[in-house]
Amino acid sequence: MKKTQYLILIQITAIFIALFPLHLRSDETTGLWPEVADLMNSRNYKGVIEKLNGYAKESIQPDQKAWIYYQIGYVYFGYVHDYDQAMSAFRKVLSIKESVENSQQGLDDCAVLSQMSIADVYRSIGKYDKAIEEYQKIIKDYSGTGYAKIASDDVKGINDALAEIEFYNKVINEHPNTEISAEIQFEIAELYLSSQNLNNPDQAIKEYNKVVEKYPNSPKSAEALFKIADTYRSILHLPSEAISSYQNVLSNKFSANNLGSEAIFQIGMIYYSDLYDYTKASETFNRFLNDYPTYWKFPAGIYWQGMCYEQLKDYDVAIKAFELFIQLYPDDESKLSADIGRLGERDVKSRIRAKIDEISKLAPKALCDEAEKLSSSGKYREALTTYRELIKSYPDTDYAKNAKDKAGKIEIMADIQIWQEKKTDSDPFAQFKIADIYDSEMHDYPRAIKEYEAVYADYPRTYWAGEALFKMGVIYSGYVPSKGKIDKNVRKLLKPDYNKAIEKYNQLIREYPETYRSAEAHYLIGEIYRIHLNNYDKALEEYKKVLNNYPRKTFHEREGYKDSLADQAQFKIGRVYYENLKNNKIALDTFTKFLNDYPDSCRKAAAYSFILAIQEDQKDYESATKSTEKIIDIIVDSNVQSLYYVRDSVLGVRQLELGATGSDLQRDIIKQLRQKVTQLQSLNAQVPVKQKND
Repeated sequence: MKKTQYLILIQITAIFIALFPLHLRSDETTGLWPEVADLMNSRNYKGVIEKLNGYAKESIQPDQKAWIYYQIGYVYFGYVHDYDQAMSAFRKVLSIKESVENSQQGLDDCAVLSQMSIADVYRSIGKYDKAIEEYQKIIKDYSGTGYAKIASDDVKGINDALAEIEFYNKVINEHPNTEISAEIQFEIAELYLSSQNLNNPDQAIKEYNKVVEKYPNSPKSAEALFKIADTYRSILHLPSEAISSYQNVLSNKFSANNLGSEAIFQIGMIYYSDLYDYTKASETFNRFLNDYPTYWKFPAGIYWQGMCYEQLKDYDVAIKAFELFIQLYPDDESKLSADIGRLGERDVKSRIRAKIDEISKLAPKALCDEAEKLSSSGKYREALTTYRELIKSYPDTDYAKNAKDKAGKIEIMADIQIWQEKKTDSDPFAQFKIADIYDSEMHDYPRAIKEYEAVYADYPRTYWAGEALFKMGVIYSGYVPSKGKIDKNVRKLLKPDYNKAIEKYNQLIREYPETYRSAEAHYLIGEIYRIHLNNYDKALEEYKKVLNNYPRKTFHEREGYKDSLADQAQFKIGRVYYENLKNNKIALDTFTKFLNDYPDSCRKAAAYSFILAIQEDQKDYESATKSTEKIIDIIVDSNVQSLYYVRDSVLGVRQLELGATGSDLQRDIIKQLRQKVTQLQSLNAQVPVKQKND
């Protein structure tokens, strides 16, 4: 997020928290108007608006009155979804500003934020031309400010999204009823949902439903259902509709993936945090814990189960839940903090410890012996439960330490056992998941190949059979992750077999020609030919197939930059001509075309580095100097361009050996580039004038 946006959000957040601390009980509220917070907590939005209108009538100060109307508009917009009333409230703020001569900064800020909110309302109801008109007013009236920059970005976001949607719809018409169409329809919904693009959640839900209705056999259908539920909860603040939508996720045939476990977890959170129905919340979390003992949010589920029992005043059971949570909650895994409420990691542990009076002493050795016996007999889930009980009850014992050492592998084996029990003759996902665990978690690549072959043999012509071919290609290519739950000393590696990899990729391309995976397969074959087999003509053939045979699928990076497989393929074509075939002319043409075709590419600066290198090889030092200065201009404000530059640029390979990140990385790159400018200018000064003119 840009600095200006960040400062504005800080200001809004401070005011909104003061008005509506949504997650506080009434006796904990310390904001300006506790009554308003209580009404928000009880979802009495009509009462909130009435109360705020009363404050607005009593208010004398124009800036205070303006901020109150702004909050009224926010409630109408974000919670009640009465867009006409929201628009009216925001326009009242503008009227207040117009009535005040020499308004103060606070009122000015409130006015421009209201103007932006009016534009957002237009976006939310699909009136994009009207939204752009409002943003243009901000650009004109607040020229040179951060507000104008944000408005300009929003205009670009709207126009980019509409153009991409038009293009995507053409692709869908050209490739009906394919996995590519399913993915592209999902991307259309994402563009409608994104606050950086169309910010229209209602239309986004309609577009996600198209994925569900038109592509029921695609994994994207479950993901679309989940996004619908998330939109109802987080953006539209409609908990009942969210619960119904999450339940739809569970009924989808692809819900066996993590989306199913996450859906149940979110239903529990809605009952607890939004509806305050602690009985139903407890029942839901209990189902989550029973059905998904290996899901990574298991510790968070234990925490919320304890919180439910605390609210229900079943303190004995709550203490047991909190004791287990303290032992399972990993100190180095802060991503869980977002899933255990507003309190931070340390606060949670200290509060829970304060509630626990004493811990019963049990026989740790007996638990350890039982767990090992269960494990030896192949009952991994029961063994995992027993190890966790041991860790919970006796954290400071050697038995607990031994249990922690063994729990990682036992957890994986339990996961495999669960998926083996879920296998059916008609659904390939369970078999694929077993293969994936051996691949990505245990790093047992020979066994992973065996399990992927079973997916392909037992479930031919299915989506997951295609995925299995792709995964086998990756393994045969020699890709081995550096990290995992299994110690590197017990990994079972597979010697790279590039011909086998190409065979699997080509098999995927033949049998699944209209999938995005086949485009990836062409690209990865090109990488094998380029990097490992030194067959550069073949590499070029494969890269060109990506460009010529498949529609472009764009991925949005930070800072407004974009990436795509076509982007990567075009870039690699230029690299082959420059680095391998030593054909500077075609390389220069290729990189020039790349910059024209992909003006928002993450590799923009990297592409210029090759143009610079070619110009330097041609002793065109003046042009090389300009190219270097262009790279500096691109990198100076972009962390994204800096990272891609180090990875992909010719100068990054030749000159940069940096361990820095963020602003330090940008500073070090720019320092070296400026040294390069000085060097090129010196070389250019040595070229005779006549030679320059020639």
